[in-house]
Amino acid sequence: MAGVNEVLRQQGLLRSARCLSATERLSPGQRERIREVRARHPAWLDEEFVAEHRDRWLG
Repeated sequence: MAGVNEVLRQQGLLRSARCLSATERLSPGQRERIREVRARHPAWLDEEFVAEHRDRWLG
């Protein structure tokens, strides 16, 4: 769950990747690895769609 929250945080949809459970957290290096994979595979992302709707969703 922390990894999913980190992706949403990187997209600007969450303020942090924190989970409700204190035991759920990113593994060491996971944040950077997620960033690397997102940068290496932009075709897998929906960044334009998210950016287009983010303000309305968060409003």
